[in-house]
Amino acid sequence: MERLVATYLFDPEMTADKMIFLSGPRQVGKTIFALDWLDSAGYSDTYFNWDDPAIILEYRRNPLFFKNIVEERFKGKHVPVVFFGRFGPFRWIP
Repeated sequence: MERLVATYLFDPEMTADKMIFLSGPRQVGKTIFALDWLDSAGYSDTYFNWDDPAIILEYRRNPLFFKNIVEERFKGKHVPVVFFGRFGPFRWIP
């Protein structure tokens, strides 16, 4: 079932160049919703999980890690969405 919120949440005319926070109670499908949309839009390579130690390590080594990897994967094409998932309790990742 397609969620009505996707019509507005990912509409480039409504959200162009704006940061979107997708929040809600645990286990309601926020991550699955975002991953399904990214996959259907051809941007599945723009999902990063803060709970992945390799992601944290790469970011600490190079603060431009996310920018560089998106540019490398999409070769100069405009990428409207980068999604950061985090499943555990909040922790600061400098």
